Amino acid sequence: MENELKHIFYKFSVPVREQDILIRKRKQVVKEKVRQFNKPDSVFKDWKEDNPTLLSKSFMKDIKYWKVKRLAKDENEYNDIIQVFLKYIVKLKHVYIDLISSSTFPTISSTDFINYCNRVGFIDKKMPLSLIDTIFVNTNYELEDHNDQNPNRELCRYEFYEILLRIAKAKYKDQGVCSNLSESLELLIKDLVIPNSHPGKWQEFRDRKLWTIEVNDIFFVNLSQLRRIYNNITFEDAIRLMTKRLKTGLSESQAVYCYGMSKMTIMNEMGKTQTKTNTYWRLQFVEFLEYIGRC
Repeated sequence: MENELKHIFYKFSVPVREQDILIRKRKQVVKEKVRQFNKPDSVFKDWKEDNPTLLSKSFMKDIKYWKVKRLAKDENEYNDIIQVFLKYIVKLKHVYIDLISSSTFPTISSTDFINYCNRVGFIDKKMPLSLIDTIFVNTNYELEDHNDQNPNRELCRYEFYEILLRIAKAKYKDQGVCSNLSESLELLIKDLVIPNSHPGKWQEFRDRKLWTIEVNDIFFVNLSQLRRIYNNITFEDAIRLMTKRLKTGLSESQAVYCYGMSKMTIMNEMGKTQTKTNTYWRLQFVEFLEYIGRC
């Protein structure tokens, strides 16, 4: 039949693959997580940082003990003096902590203060050494005995502020350069104290060298051993540890400086109700870690 459908069959022979099929995978980019230092999660979490509010509160506690009202009997002038101190309180605190750490910690000896006066330019022909010495004695005189934190012939914190005002009065107001005490004080701080003091790196040391991932990791893995060594370490223990027991090569004065610069701000220096650790003579554990870092 002409229209009959014809079927044609073909046979295909496909060879068996002997090699594995190569599977191509898309390359995945793995992002490496960069660790960053976070103080609240670190071994330094208990460190209380300075700020203008904290230092202002501390200053207001200090001035309960000074004798400035004998110099500034006018209430407005007295308040103006306080405002000048508060304006520069952060920088003045850095100068103070550096001075006590370099002197008869936690105070400034008369000899070291005289050296400081020479260094920053307080002493000149009209402001001789004899006048500075008289001002030191007048500042150091206490109307009442507060406690052993304030030895004779040494300056504690409130006396450091007071002596700056007394020097400003003698150098500027008494010589007719300024008309009042607050202007004299600000001139002294701006022209001599701040530009010429050059205190050590107190907070900068933490920000740049101590508060890092690497340092935190080292302290973290050794915390249990460090706590056993610490055990509420005293001032004498800390100095002996770094100068005699560990053979660090530090002199006693260098160890004292590291100790002083490792202390957090004590709110009430003359307070009689301080905790055992909230004094200059004992390190809190976080301060102990910093002391090790500085040494």
